[in-house]
Amino acid sequence: MSNFLELLKVTSGEANNELRKQYENKLLSYRQQDPTNFLRDCVNTFNDSSLDTGLRQVAAQVLKISLASEIVAAAHQRRQTRASGGTRSAERSAKR
Repeated sequence: MSNFLELLKVTSGEANNELRKQYENKLLSYRQQDPTNFLRDCVNTFNDSSLDTGLRQVAAQVLKISLASEIVAAAHQRRQTRASGGTRSAERSAKR
């Protein structure tokens, strides 16, 4: 988790835009490649009272944004499926 903490620290407080962007991309890659551990690290960081409050707030914000992003993506995918007639419902209709 120390690597995760470093990602959070740099993405939230780095003045160097290029370095911050690199770390934001690393954070996004982590979320995409290992979502279970990413979520675990977010929750554990938020719950760890020994950590700085600001860092815990950053973890909560990252978690919130990530969950919202997944919800929007899932809703978009459902809308696309409905708009295309829904592959499964079209298959069921064809079988009838």
